[in-house]
Amino acid sequence: MGCEEEVLRIKKKLDKMTASDGDQTQALDILKTLQGLPINFQVLSKTRIGMTVNALRKASSDEEVISTAKQLIKNWKKFVPDKKDDEKESKEEKKEKKEDKKEVKNSNNSNNSGARPSIYPSSSMPNDTRMKCREMLANALKLSSVDDPIDTIDNLAEQIEEAIFQEFGKPEAAYKNRLRSRIYNLKDSKNPQLRENVLRGAITPQKMAVMTSEVENLIWNALDQEYSRFWIFQTFGIDSSSLTMGIVF
Repeated sequence: MGCEEEVLRIKKKLDKMTASDGDQTQALDILKTLQGLPINFQVLSKTRIGMTVNALRKASSDEEVISTAKQLIKNWKKFVPDKKDDEKESKEEKKEKKEDKKEVKNSNNSNNSGARPSIYPSSSMPNDTRMKCREMLANALKLSSVDDPIDTIDNLAEQIEEAIFQEFGKPEAAYKNRLRSRIYNLKDSKNPQLRENVLRGAITPQKMAVMTSEVENLIWNALDQEYSRFWIFQTFGIDSSSLTMGIVF
């Protein structure tokens, strides 16, 4: 059995142990088995074993299990490519960003309504159902505020709703279920960071419209393990440079 297959087999066992009623009596032995396997970055990326071990660490009350899990994670972090140099922005890039922000503000001020036109054009005139959904999304986003939002709350709500509508084509059951899920997650009092990340532009409206909770959990777990922002971008397609850490749904 290859290393990757063995790690996947172990991962299934650990996943069961991290459940609320999971039996963790063999957890330490399994972690020691992992210590002896020739795990590399490719295996870590494909199996996501680091996230499973981290979850076990949080769920366990056994000090030896916690210590061994921490050591494993520490050792595996050495395999993650160091892309700090690639993440540093040049002075010119920073200057361009500042100029872009000024242009957005100027455009915002020149608009009679005080709101910048949506960058995501509406495919059709929204009906009452769609307008109500936009209103509920906006109300959810208003539960948090940031100093420098990427756009107005109404525009962000419109773009999220429009992206969902374009995916399903009609404001019917699947559309409503997706909207209900997005509104519930944005209103979650335990996860204000999600709203803030949308307001700041770290999570685009289009990504928010289609992202599953499973993908979000993977991103936050990767951040929790201090994986490089470059690796998170390569793996998930998310620019994590401005993401705010927090609880996910």
